[in-house]
Amino acid sequence: MHSRSKTTRAHRRPALALLGLLSGLAAPAVADVPQVETVEYTITRGDTCSGIARRLYGDGERWDIIHEFNPRLGPALPHRLVPGETLTLPPTLPPDAWVTEVVQRVEHRPGSVEGWQPARDGTPLTTGYRVSTYSRSAAELTFRDASRVEMHQNTLLVIFGRTARETTRTANRVRLARGTLRSRLAGLRGEASTMRVESASGVAALTAGEALLSADDGASAVSNHGGDPVQVSGLGGRGTVAVSTGMGTTVRKGQSPAPPRPLPPAPVWSAENPRAAWGATADAAVFDLAWAPTDGVGYRIELSRGDARFAAADLPPDPPSLTLSGLPVGRYTARLTVTDGDGLVSLPSKPWVIEVAPIADGMALPVGTRVAGCHTVDAAAPEVRVVAGENRLRCGARTLSVTGEAAR
Repeated sequence: MHSRSKTTRAHRRPALALLGLLSGLAAPAVADVPQVETVEYTITRGDTCSGIARRLYGDGERWDIIHEFNPRLGPALPHRLVPGETLTLPPTLPPDAWVTEVVQRVEHRPGSVEGWQPARDGTPLTTGYRVSTYSRSAAELTFRDASRVEMHQNTLLVIFGRTARETTRTANRVRLARGTLRSRLAGLRGEASTMRVESASGVAALTAGEALLSADDGASAVSNHGGDPVQVSGLGGRGTVAVSTGMGTTVRKGQSPAPPRPLPPAPVWSAENPRAAWGATADAAVFDLAWAPTDGVGYRIELSRGDARFAAADLPPDPPSLTLSGLPVGRYTARLTVTDGDGLVSLPSKPWVIEVAPIADGMALPVGTRVAGCHTVDAAAPEVRVVAGENRLRCGARTLSVTGEAAR
C-alpha cells in the first residue's frame, strides 16, 4: 500500500451515525463447509499416485489430493501402493474453497468465463476463480483444511488452491489483487496449515495464526496479529523478512520488504461508553461509542454477537466516535483497530461489551440513560435522558414509569 501522509485534525465533526451502515451489514449469511464426497478406490497392479490422479482428475500432478485424503500413506515418497488395498478419494476434482459468509454484494467468476455471478453460501471455488467484494460488503472463504480468509470491502481475490509439491504438505495459494484480507489458519487432519498470499509487489507465507494483508498496484502491507512469524519477500524472492506477532512490514513493487516494525498502538475505548442501551423497542436503542484519538488514516469496528461476527465497518479518522442503532436484542462485543499511513493495522482494542434491550415498566436505570423512541408524557421528543426519581415515559402506545438512580 502506498505510504499516506498523516491526517491533521482541524475540528471535530458530529459522531458518525451508522444508522444504516452497520444494520446493512448485520446478520451475515454463514454456511458450513460442505463435506467433500469420497469413494473407496481399490488399488490395482501398476497403480501410482500420479497415474490415479491422471485417471480421476485429468492431471497427473494432482497427486496431492491423494496424499491429502490418505494421510496414512506417510511422508516418504514415492508411496508404495499395494494391490487390493483401498484409498479414500474424491471421485472428481474437489473444490479448493467455499464461500461461507456473504455480506451485501459479493460476486465470483471462473478465470476463463466472462461476467460476474452473485456469490452465495456454499459457492464452491476452484483454481482460477475470482471473488470480489464491493463497498460496504465482505466475504469469508473457507478452504478444505478449514483455514479461512475474510475479505474486507472493495477486495479482489484470485484462488490458486493447493498444488502438488515435493512433500505432502502443500499450501493454499491466493492472489490479493487489491484490498484487504484477514487470514486465519487452521490444521488439516492434525497437520500445520500453510497459506501463500501473493500480490503485485510481494509474497507472504503464513503458517499458524492470524494476519492482515493489504495490497494495491504499487505496494502491500502485512500485519501479524498472532501466531507464527509471517515470512514476507519481495516479488521474485527479492529479500525475505520474518514478521513476528505485533509487528508489520511493507513491500514496494521491485523492492525488498522494509524491516519489520511494531504495529500502531491499539485504540483505547472511552471509559464513559455505555454498558447497556434501551429503546421503546430493542431495535430503537441508540448509543454512542468513543475512543481516544490516535494517529492513523482510518479505523475499523467489528461487532460480534455471542460467538459469531455480526457486523463490520470501515470508519474515517475523524471523529473518534460513532453512533449505533437498529441492533436486535442481545449482548454485543465491539473491537476496534486503526490503520496507519503505511497500511499497517493495529492489534484489536480490548473488547467493549454492551447489552441492547427494550425498556420495560418499573425498571431502575442510571441517571442520564438515553432511551430512544420514547418521550416524557408532557413533551414530545425523539428520545429522553433519564433524570433522578420517577420518569413517566410515553413509548409508542405504552406509558411506562422508570426510576432514575444516581450512579454508584
